[in-house]
Amino acid sequence: MPEPDIFDTIKVSNWRQEQVINQKAVKKDKPVSQEAGILQYLQAGGLLTPMDALRLFNCWALSSRCSDLRKKGYNIQSKLETGENGKVFARYSIKRI
Repeated sequence: MPEPDIFDTIKVSNWRQEQVINQKAVKKDKPVSQEAGILQYLQAGGLLTPMDALRLFNCWALSSRCSDLRKKGYNIQSKLETGENGKVFARYSIKRI
């Protein structure tokens, strides 16, 4: 059985929620930019941390991609959280109107 494509179904595991987000809208015949992938993920209701972005989109600068999206008019929200190890990180989402 072939392994599912990461853009078919992305399982989001947060310590607050467990949900499956279907992203069939992503075209498979051409590469997707980090910004486009992140936007589609957030629009599908996902919450994204820098570690999630690195694992899912090979994105080392999630804050920069979210800043770019904000400049384009998207309402990207960030919330600072503290991990179990005491490190502070941001969790990004998109505010639905």
